[in-house]
Amino acid sequence: MSEALSARAGNDAVNESLAQSDAASSLAAFRFTSSVVVRFCEIDGNRHANETSYFVYMEHVRMEYFAHLGLFDELLDVSGAASLMAVSFKCQFHRPSGFLQRLITAARVVRLGRSSVELAYAIADEDCALIATGGQTLVYVEHERARSVPLPDVARRRIADFENLPLSEVRA
Repeated sequence: MSEALSARAGNDAVNESLAQSDAASSLAAFRFTSSVVVRFCEIDGNRHANETSYFVYMEHVRMEYFAHLGLFDELLDVSGAASLMAVSFKCQFHRPSGFLQRLITAARVVRLGRSSVELAYAIADEDCALIATGGQTLVYVEHERARSVPLPDVARRRIADFENLPLSEVRA
């Protein structure tokens, strides 16, 4: 093995070790968790969950998060005058997951803007080994005019209370 490959393998081992030790503490930063089981239809030719499945897992935990806060109708009901719409969604893959594997999914709001919400996600196995992390930015949009509008005060208060964010730090 070349010196460069050997050094890279050593760095990968260090990064893997750090990821393992940080996974449990990373999950501890989330106040809301749920779980999903990897279904057969999500398995790809490499015999692990296809990368698109992780976006579905994050979307699912996001819906559960807002429902848990009693904000589903307030923020997500597309038949209403306004709802949250995704403008950015990203995922970092750390290790594969397989058929029938139970995954812990976690969501939290990391920033509240005037009309936007930024979420962070973590997906881990039952031993708290980090599988994937992600982030998403949502904007509260009035449907008729297709324009952003301020988040409802009730939503801002509930999210700030749940995430222990002082309202003074929540952007107006």
